[in-house]
Amino acid sequence: MLGPYRIISKIGEGGMGSVWLGVRADEQFDKKVAIKVAPSALENEEVRIRFRLERQTLARLDHPNIVKLLDGGASESGIPYLVMDHVEGAPLDRFADEQKLSIEQRLALFRKICAAVHYAHQHLVVHRDLKPGNILVTLNGEPKLLDFGIAKMLDTDSARFQVTSEGVVPMTLRYGSPEQIRGKAVSAGSDIYALGVLLYELLTGHTPHYKPGVPAETLMYMILNDDPPPPGAAARRALDWPTGRIEAAALAEARSSTPERLSNQLAGDIDAIVLKALRKEPADRYLSVEHFSEDIRVISKACRCLPCKAPGNTGPGSSSTGTRCPWPRPLSSVRLCSERWVGWFFSGTLRVWSGPAPGFFSGMSMNWPARSCSTSRRRWRRFPDQRKPG
Repeated sequence: MLGPYRIISKIGEGGMGSVWLGVRADEQFDKKVAIKVAPSALENEEVRIRFRLERQTLARLDHPNIVKLLDGGASESGIPYLVMDHVEGAPLDRFADEQKLSIEQRLALFRKICAAVHYAHQHLVVHRDLKPGNILVTLNGEPKLLDFGIAKMLDTDSARFQVTSEGVVPMTLRYGSPEQIRGKAVSAGSDIYALGVLLYELLTGHTPHYKPGVPAETLMYMILNDDPPPPGAAARRALDWPTGRIEAAALAEARSSTPERLSNQLAGDIDAIVLKALRKEPADRYLSVEHFSEDIRVISKACRCLPCKAPGNTGPGSSSTGTRCPWPRPLSSVRLCSERWVGWFFSGTLRVWSGPAPGFFSGMSMNWPARSCSTSRRRWRRFPDQRKPG
């Protein structure tokens, strides 16, 4: 028993403690909960402070894609515990592969995660440990962000109580940013880097600097010094991975695609977006998670216009989502190509022209097949981009 809660079974174990499935024992209401317990907090001051900070962090966050804090307290022996919503779901990477989500579906799911992280940043909370195991996806496809045990609060009042140990870097190495490895100040840019690693893994099946059996020191060196291959190139090289790794066919099948089509889907804009999030210096990455998510929204919108062949849809004009495109496939290709050039002409050429009636031409460029042209303008404007503040 922990307060009014009865323990049923163990769910898992982490660095600060264990998580248990529980229910209310006083029959006030019938609800399963997840109870996080930290026995080591009795003897370890750092664990005690971090546990208190996690409770404080969850208390200030109220978002549909962030696990909700319900209660908290201490047992009769003084062991602290947190009571949270019990999330029945699978880790992000496993859910995406088991459900065979397409690239477009994975991008849509990832944008929900971005919304949760952006919300946390707006409330001055940096997660610092974004990884598939800390993001559970429910059966209805809703991601839930968990485990704020090593989160950092950026406001000065909360920062006074945070633990800083020299030489200790709280993170999961494969998803850690260069500044975390160096022990430098952590900001929202560190979460943006981790989101870039997550997206890379969602698309290609492995993290950017993955090498089988690589020592931690080598992995740290690679994260600090080596540029990762673009996702499209990584997908093309999947067949050359060592024995035991996912073969290209299986990788593509888990994404409702084929090896050739998958590498083509990831090349270009997706490559540029992911690599921007993975830049070594925080200032060179996206200014915010919102900007990151917006670029993904733009390319997702463009992907819906691309003619392609989805599983179970062999008719002309089938699209990557399995729905039919209103244009026959040959015409769709011509239409997309022509609209890209039209979008470039009006947004690139006339945007810098200072004629007598710029409003007239601006109106033309905005009204000319709006969906594709607006997408084209953004793509020509951004890649390779250095987004300006504001």
